[in-house]
Amino acid sequence: MGSRCGSESISDSGTVALSGSGLRQRALEGCKRVPAHSTDASALVHRPPRRDPIGANGALDEGTAGSRKRAPRASSAAARATLVNRHRVTVSGIPPWVDAARLVGHDPKRPLWLDAHDAADVAERLRNVVLGGSPVRVVVEPGLPRSAVRDARLRAARRRRRRTAGFERSGVRLDAEGRVSLTPEAIALRLARRVRGASVVDACAGCGGNAIAFARAGCPVVAIEIDPGRLAMARHNARVYGVDSRIRFVRGDARDWVARLSADLLFVDPPWGGTNAIRRPPTLHDLPPLEDILAAARGRYERIWVKAPAAFVVGSLPGARVEPVFGLAPGDRDRVKFLLLELSDRS
Repeated sequence: MGSRCGSESISDSGTVALSGSGLRQRALEGCKRVPAHSTDASALVHRPPRRDPIGANGALDEGTAGSRKRAPRASSAAARATLVNRHRVTVSGIPPWVDAARLVGHDPKRPLWLDAHDAADVAERLRNVVLGGSPVRVVVEPGLPRSAVRDARLRAARRRRRRTAGFERSGVRLDAEGRVSLTPEAIALRLARRVRGASVVDACAGCGGNAIAFARAGCPVVAIEIDPGRLAMARHNARVYGVDSRIRFVRGDARDWVARLSADLLFVDPPWGGTNAIRRPPTLHDLPPLEDILAAARGRYERIWVKAPAAFVVGSLPGARVEPVFGLAPGDRDRVKFLLLELSDRS
């Protein structure tokens, strides 16, 4: 038999049973009441830190079970939100001789799933890019919001300010064409060191960027330039770099002089100005001096290097080995600055 104390009774086993006003008082102190629209008296449930959804009597605790049923729905919603915020980016048209991962910033062998920020960056860096005559295509699904496109263009504009420098020493002279066509000094030196000490004919010397680099690599150089003003700039710039004694400057038409000279390497950087006026990738026929120079050089040079625009149709120069030359600075290390086409002559 148990003893009674007010509205509580203590059984012989030591458990406390509540009845009448005691049940109502305890419910107010240690339990939570269901919403007013619920009329189920069994909805008064205890709130321990963690509880099992199956009560001691085997009944399902609706409060706990309900929260556990909702968890998967929340997880699914988060997964859907993640997919909605991702864009499927497909890149095609990159020639096999290009380092695609460096160009794109990701491995494009399979479709990419990127957020709007990264997808917009990829689309911007490949916008209007043509390599070897092949336009690079980017498809982003779903389409990007205008704000993401605008922000990506602003970021790209800021990056381009940190491009590989042309001449790195002060006191050099350049004209408007030279500022655009000059091979950046660090890149020119890298190329020149591949043929260290070899004799070189620079057929279109311009303001002297490549001729100076070859001379700095220990190469005896003949620099040919038809424009007297630019030839004077090349002489001056060679003096700035202290290599004017290693370069023979020749004023004249390269198509005539190339046929008279002979060397280990013929380097040709033809004017690209005319390619800006055409609405298709340039070919050999769009660079008239180049076609004539190569015909005049036949059989007189061990190797021929041609610096061509990145969009140049490489198939128009049969037998050429193609190397894309990327920038070296943060602002252009993912951009192809030009193509280096190598031909082996003496045939």
